[in-house]
Amino acid sequence: MSTLSLLKRAAIGLSVAAPVVMAILPGTASAYRAYPAAGCTYETDYVGDYVWSLGIANQSSGISPRARNIRCPIIDDNSGAPGATTSNVSWRPAVSSIYVTGYDGNNGTSDYYNAQATVCYVFREGTGSSCSTPKVLRPIATDVTFTGPFQVALDAAQVNKLKEAWQGDYSYVQIQIPHNGPLGNSAIYGYSTY
Repeated sequence: MSTLSLLKRAAIGLSVAAPVVMAILPGTASAYRAYPAAGCTYETDYVGDYVWSLGIANQSSGISPRARNIRCPIIDDNSGAPGATTSNVSWRPAVSSIYVTGYDGNNGTSDYYNAQATVCYVFREGTGSSCSTPKVLRPIATDVTFTGPFQVALDAAQVNKLKEAWQGDYSYVQIQIPHNGPLGNSAIYGYSTY
């Protein structure tokens, strides 16, 4: 038998064996995932506050400006962990950090004037939800009037809230976008998990 024939047989054998081996291995989350803000939902009142600006921006201004919220689903390969013997298992152990990226155009001094994020999940039965304490999204924690672009990691408390979810619960990042400020619209471009 020629060397070429042996190589062809080996390739065919590997192509048949690879799916079998992959089926045996448990599903794992990707080490890195990026989620654009385009996949997020927004509040339905005052829809005109939202504008697409490389992400979802808040252009609320004038007499009654308001911060706005978006909710961004966390999609993970382990959400339907095959072979699980019980439904009450933590199913996202591979997510060790979450980063939110955006632009803050408001220089107000209270948290209402800053971008904030919290991790939440809805119980799979639809009987309620649970959220972490919000994290203010500013690169320098002591700069209460921060404005400009940011990419900020959520704290361990937010990531632990995600890991608290049981298999089948619906997890998401809720992000508050401050209203229009001196440097223009604040915007969320997306978030990533590691």
